[in-house]
Amino acid sequence: MLITELFASVQGEGVRVGLPTVFVRLSRCNLRCSWCDSAYTFTGGERMSVREVVAAVERFGPLPNVCITGGEPLVQRRELRDLIDALLALPWVTTVEVETGGSLPVWPAHDPRLFWDLDVKCPGSGMARHAMLENFPRLRSGDEVKFVLVDRRDYDYAERFVRDHLAGTPASIFVQPAWGLLAPATLVQWLTAAPIPGVRLSLQTHKYIWSPDLRGV
Repeated sequence: MLITELFASVQGEGVRVGLPTVFVRLSRCNLRCSWCDSAYTFTGGERMSVREVVAAVERFGPLPNVCITGGEPLVQRRELRDLIDALLALPWVTTVEVETGGSLPVWPAHDPRLFWDLDVKCPGSGMARHAMLENFPRLRSGDEVKFVLVDRRDYDYAERFVRDHLAGTPASIFVQPAWGLLAPATLVQWLTAAPIPGVRLSLQTHKYIWSPDLRGV
């Protein structure tokens, strides 16, 4: 499989924010979001076997969470499933989460420690038409749905999408400002003036701790 980078940090977003985490960033993506902050995954990458990736994860020590991200991990679907199973076999791993753009099919989690972090692309991304609605009934408690927003149009789109497609979902739902394009304080104003039922704010914590352009954190 093609790997862009592996590093240890804390999860910066969502349900598991702050949790010590090994990140496995896969190469390649089938989408081209206008605000993408990992376009360096579109090309290049080191070819590694699943065994080599797991060995690299082990060298970081007994961190409880592994986040497989990208790019779009589901582009390498067959290898992804093998990697998930190999990571779950590590005795200290309590959770494996997969961050996906939501345009490719997920499968119902085959292990209670596996979680999907699923994006819904809003109009500001230029990729809203790629949402795969069949994915949402497969989500469960501990999974995440995230909307990255650039403006009020995106916020209103998220409100309609939650109402139309996510009512009653057991997954946690977040709205997140696109870095440098929407002020977090503005999004908080919208959330308090016109709250979306069940929706919370998420920030990219790692970009506040380190430089927003720094990789490997």
